[in-house]
Order: sequence, then C-alpha cells, then structure tokens
Amino acid sequence: MFVDETCIKTNMAPLRGWAPKGHRLKGIARRGRRHTLTFLAGLRRDGLSAPCGFDGLINQRAFQARVEQHLVPTLRPGDLVILDEC
Repeated sequence: MFVDETCIKTNMAPLRGWAPKGHRLKGIARRGRRHTLTFLAGLRRDGLSAPCGFDGLINQRAFQARVEQHLVPTLRPGDLVILDEC
C-alpha cells in the first residue's frame, strides 16, 4: 500500500491548454472561497483504502493520527506500506 497526500487550491486556473489557431485560450478561476483542500488515502493495486478529505492543509500530527486510526486497521497480513511525507 502506498500512502500519500495531495492538495489543491480552489482558485487555480489552467496555465496551458488548446484553443483554435488565432484565438486566445480563456481560463476560469472561481471567485470567492480560496482555500486549500487536502486528500489522503492508501493506494493498493485493487483500489483506494480509507480515503479522506481535509479542508485546509494538514500537519504531521493530523497525518499520523489518520494513518494510525484509519489506514492501519485496513492492513492485510504481509502488506508492505510506503509512506510519502515530504
């Protein structure tokens, strides 16, 4: 199982894309709520394990608590766990 987190900002607009030749590409970034959303899950060959979303960034304490309380109980005998916490 590979355990990782990823986050997105809700005000991001695409930096690249395609438009008809001679036309300008228009990107849209919604106004208003400008937060960061964090997604944490364990990835297996056969699917996701214990996915969770957080409103905002998470710190080491929240990451460790989530892994101990929700991901560890889903482990199977002989599982190899790789944590990516950068």
